[in-house]
Amino acid sequence: MQVTVNEQIINEEMIKAEMERMRPQYEACFQDMDKDQREGQLEEWAKENLIEQTLISQCADKSGIKIDPKKLEDSIKEIKSRNPNVEVNKEFRNQLEKQMRLELFIASLTEDVPEPNEKQVKKYYEKHKDRFVVGEAVHAAHIVKHPGQGLTPEQSKAELETAYERLKNGEGFFEVAKDYTDCADGVDLGYFGRGQMVQSFEDVVFNMDPGSFSEVFQTEFGYHIATVMDKQPSVPVPLDRAAPVIQKELQDEAKRKAVESFVDNEKLKAQIEIS
Repeated sequence: MQVTVNEQIINEEMIKAEMERMRPQYEACFQDMDKDQREGQLEEWAKENLIEQTLISQCADKSGIKIDPKKLEDSIKEIKSRNPNVEVNKEFRNQLEKQMRLELFIASLTEDVPEPNEKQVKKYYEKHKDRFVVGEAVHAAHIVKHPGQGLTPEQSKAELETAYERLKNGEGFFEVAKDYTDCADGVDLGYFGRGQMVQSFEDVVFNMDPGSFSEVFQTEFGYHIATVMDKQPSVPVPLDRAAPVIQKELQDEAKRKAVESFVDNEKLKAQIEIS
């Protein structure tokens, strides 16, 4: 199994290495395929990747782009600062220079890509409004009894049931917390959004009204009583704040398409043999 691109060989070892590099990223795409189909598809994608990489690398090498010796030395110094044990020999320098030339060549392919205009940005924003939302948040506090703190789970729950009765009788949440919580410095949790706490805790507090407190409930961290001081609903991010993100996404996508178009044209001219 090998591929030849304009007489440059991509051997079986290189293809297998590319397959392993790609495997974690693409594994989810193969869930409905059997093992042989998965491996076959991954091999095809790996070959395609290597063909495209080889073509653009060949074009970069023929471009005549010169690398500034000072910039090459600066790059070597930066690499050495991050990895002092790296061996800087002739092969290392050649590979680094080749990589720098490739980056400059790719940049040259996209330098004329225009920036997205205001109309394009607004159209993207209107089409993807669900992406530009600040999620709901709550300001909550809790009283917690952790397992293994000298009490059995039943005793921990019973203590919080007593705390719950005191809350029902009108005592202040933070006053009661002082007498019962196992986490005195972590009673007030501040504001947090969904996905920041364990699901079993969020399921309770995000369904509470401000000013209320919960019954005793259990999570993987122990038994809790929670209170919610404030809730902030999800709100859309205005266009002026979303615009810089959208501009970058549209610009990056346009650059990617410019490089893809160049590579597709090179494929038509190249001599590619797969055996």
